[in-house]
Amino acid sequence: MPITHVEIEGEKLAKRRRKLPWLKIFLGVFVTLFLITSAATVYFYPKIKVLAADLDKVSSQTQVVKKAVEEQNVTGAKESVLDLRDDLEKTQKDLSKLKIVSWVPIISGYYKDAEHALRVGVYATEVGEIVADTIIPFGDILGLKGVKSNLKAEEKVEVLVTKVFPTLSKRTEELEAIVEKIETELDQINASRYSENLTIKGVKIHKVLVDAQEAVDKGQEYLPIAKNASETLPSVLGYKKERTYLLWFQNDKELRPTGGFITSYAIARVKNGKLLDIESDDIYNLDKRFVPFEPPPEPLRKYLLLKIYPLRDTNISPDYKISAQKFESFYERIPDMPKIDGIIAIDTELVRKFLEITGPITVEKYNETFSAEDHPVYKIPDVVYKLELYAERLLRGKHDRKGIIGDLMDEMLEKLLSAPSEKFPLIFETFIASAESKNILFYFKEKEAQRLAEDLNYAGRIKSFDGDYLHVNNANFAGLKGNLYIKALVVQDIVVAEDGTVNKKVTVTLRNTEKADGWLNSVYQNWMRIYVPKGSKLLKKEVFIDFAQKKEFDKIVWESFSRTMPLNFSETSFSYRLPFKVEKGQMYKLLIQKQGGSTDPHMIIRVNGNKLFEFDLKKDTELEFNI
Repeated sequence: MPITHVEIEGEKLAKRRRKLPWLKIFLGVFVTLFLITSAATVYFYPKIKVLAADLDKVSSQTQVVKKAVEEQNVTGAKESVLDLRDDLEKTQKDLSKLKIVSWVPIISGYYKDAEHALRVGVYATEVGEIVADTIIPFGDILGLKGVKSNLKAEEKVEVLVTKVFPTLSKRTEELEAIVEKIETELDQINASRYSENLTIKGVKIHKVLVDAQEAVDKGQEYLPIAKNASETLPSVLGYKKERTYLLWFQNDKELRPTGGFITSYAIARVKNGKLLDIESDDIYNLDKRFVPFEPPPEPLRKYLLLKIYPLRDTNISPDYKISAQKFESFYERIPDMPKIDGIIAIDTELVRKFLEITGPITVEKYNETFSAEDHPVYKIPDVVYKLELYAERLLRGKHDRKGIIGDLMDEMLEKLLSAPSEKFPLIFETFIASAESKNILFYFKEKEAQRLAEDLNYAGRIKSFDGDYLHVNNANFAGLKGNLYIKALVVQDIVVAEDGTVNKKVTVTLRNTEKADGWLNSVYQNWMRIYVPKGSKLLKKEVFIDFAQKKEFDKIVWESFSRTMPLNFSETSFSYRLPFKVEKGQMYKLLIQKQGGSTDPHMIIRVNGNKLFEFDLKKDTELEFNI
């Protein structure tokens, strides 16, 4: 799900302002649909004064609704939607007085399109009314415009879990039925009847019709997820039944396949959306209680020289669910540990983002203050520098040297959960952005909860895809905290021959931007895996050492190992032929999946020598372009 979808119209990727999901999914859909009413019908009957006046009013009222939605003013939006419905129904009546033209050749098609468009508008106002009625009673909880709340963040979560989500669940079936009616009406409008250049009142008719259908398709795609979310999230957050989760603290500065080395862990209990308690500890202390019983995978033996398979290195699969289940299978063999309902992984980037909201936090146990500001000497966030300083130097040799991150998380959670109401939307948006960028990952034992995490693309799964595919997965094996300073560049050169054959070259450049200091940065040692479509044929490779080809997740995997010296770079490349052909004029589809914990690798994509895309990979991204 939330995968960035880009259609090429230029060299830049569009950036849109983040909105709260319920407004984005529902209110955003019907605002688009109203444009059909105001634009298409004006085109049919510009000389009829009554209809022209009606449609002027519809057009103006649509803008009022749009503004209220953009301002997240749900009360104002509902009032505007009801006024708009009255205007649309009056327009329907006035249009029906001209029904005789529906028998006139050529004109009849436009008349029927207008009828369908007006019905779409009316149905869309029904969607808006349902959403508004559902949200308004909890507007203060959600931090929407025009309503105030003195509740703290933790209290808001409790209300969301016990009241808001159960209410939403009851209304989603009504929404699904109305959206089906909208689709039926839209399907009867012939978009090809209108020139792509035809513009009425600043609106391109053809584009609006196409966009409206896409919006409805999106609505039908999201509604089942919304229904699942409203029914599942209360259970996940302990509604009526307490839940226990294990948290991984992954150090993304020591990158591993799922996002970072598991440096600490915590056990958290929640009920009715409230955090009952959380206890954290160094992962090495948990490992001391675990009796290894199986040999480590080959890469751990070869590059880390491990003779046993410890808990802390179980996240070797790039698929988070598989790594989490492996950890869980080991964890369950440790005596006297609580049963868990899932595993949630977070990294230092999430900590940094939340520190930007809370401000500096002092951990009394160490009399140390942590902030999101950059360290003046090491050019990294203060919080990251100090966590490494304590773990690698100040507490070196002590049994709980890595437990400090758990202590910091305790303090940070307390601040976030007690944050004033006006910060709740920012906390929520930061959480969503972090889940999309894989700074937080979820694995649940409960089937529906896991399905929701996967539908939202918050589960760190390696996905199936019908088209071209790329995932670059790196693991820092004994390269200190080198990912503090490693900058990655991934260049994809795609060449489509006249017969549709697609040859491709992927070049990964890792640049070690700082000198060695002996405790944070040194020679960066990296185990790399590149995932490409099943059936791809390798033509040429340029690797440092240890090339291997394997199959996993219904894909071809190429492995290699490299060393990148300080103030230098390493380059790995694979040239291959894709297992499908792309004809001229056909849409080329490419999915690029980001590795959790990676620092937004820079992407360049060229097709037949022309650069089409250049961007930082912040989340899973799907691209489409015509050949």
